[in-house]
Amino acid sequence: MVKVVVVENRMSAIVFNKMMRDLSQAVEIRWMVFNKIFYQKSFRSSGEPFYFLHLPSESFDPDPIEKVSRSKIYFDININYKSYRDQIKKFFDEFTPDIVLGECTQFYELLVIEECLKRGILYLNPMATRYPPARFEFFLYDTDYPLRFSSAGGGSSMRSKEMVRMIAENSVKPAYIRVRDLTLKRLKAKISYGVKIIVTSLFVENVITPRPIRKLKSWMVTKYYFRKIEKNFKAIRKTKDVAPYFLYALQLQPENNIDIHGGANSNQAILISKLADILRDFNRNLVVKHNPIKKYQVNKSMYELNKDKKNLFFVSGSYPMSILQEEAEAVVTVTGTVLLESICKNIKVISLSKNRLSENSDVLILNDLDELRPRIAAFLEREINSSCKAESLIEDIYRTSFPGYIFDPIADHDFANDGTNDNDLAAAFKYVVDNLSAAQIDFDVVRPGRNISVQFGG
Repeated sequence: MVKVVVVENRMSAIVFNKMMRDLSQAVEIRWMVFNKIFYQKSFRSSGEPFYFLHLPSESFDPDPIEKVSRSKIYFDININYKSYRDQIKKFFDEFTPDIVLGECTQFYELLVIEECLKRGILYLNPMATRYPPARFEFFLYDTDYPLRFSSAGGGSSMRSKEMVRMIAENSVKPAYIRVRDLTLKRLKAKISYGVKIIVTSLFVENVITPRPIRKLKSWMVTKYYFRKIEKNFKAIRKTKDVAPYFLYALQLQPENNIDIHGGANSNQAILISKLADILRDFNRNLVVKHNPIKKYQVNKSMYELNKDKKNLFFVSGSYPMSILQEEAEAVVTVTGTVLLESICKNIKVISLSKNRLSENSDVLILNDLDELRPRIAAFLEREINSSCKAESLIEDIYRTSFPGYIFDPIADHDFANDGTNDNDLAAAFKYVVDNLSAAQIDFDVVRPGRNISVQFGG
């Protein structure tokens, strides 16, 4: 019998429950619930859910998880991490699953992943592909490397060639860039969610859900420094006015894509400051494009560290990315979508993290920006032909992904009752469960240097 544990993370629980629909009745399913408000009794389960207890956090020892804990980084919330660790261990002592399905965004999910690695339990994080759109993969643990199957076929090369062409010509966008009209249903869903969040922060838990006053204060600080940056940095009318320049697209934060996968380079304020200083010595400018979504990636450090840099220019999130990319001398990113786009467009690109995309192309991979200074001259002179490798990269994504849209039940309310998408989500996870014996896991990328093994179907 295969045992599955699903880790609740607010509205994602709805999506994860849809994945359970077609599993055999022999599969045992249990839920780990952090916030009882978001667990529905209609969810498929083989027993009572495990509810986390939220204990007082006035006194506690420092914990390594704080470095990647959203609660600490963005809201300075103190947490009794040991109590959550102990609860996770106790649950796994009583119920040892073959697969844990969950995200890797909040601290408790990262603690679950940590325990899964210790016990040899497979943890899968369903994530939408950026390209091709309307597909998703099961990422391993807290990485951006997907689960693979030995039975995966080669597929068609025509679909990959066409997708690369569409990306290069800007005729396709990632699935997460959608025009979402504010319908009455969506408005009701947003209001309902907002009420749940307020109730949560006041009566359920406030370790990942800041009290309204604390969150409002953080948001006001963000807006204040966003306005200061817009006011104090020169606006760009034409890209040729600041050429030659490197482009950095500001990534949304909080977001596990950079907070977790970005590692030591997740602090974008410091990153931009160092990059501008290096480029200044080579008579280059740095153009930073704001993310269209205003969140906590803009802060006091972003302004203070960069306010006196004459070669630094910020541009609006609405400025066409294609123009900025194609006229840039090079693109720099940590884990942004711009990496794959640059590969398809044959644009020189620097990746500040080693990941699946950067390993399959003519990308300069740097662990630290200090490595750029002695290598920049050779980087600018070299010829690249990354677009020819883009087809194999896209084809590999097709092979490891499944049709379906990992939707936000609030922003993408139209998917909540989409039968076709429901079928896709259910079929994908059923395939994973039914084919565990063919699963391939490269633990060198999951936890380099650690001896880890996973046993399925125990």
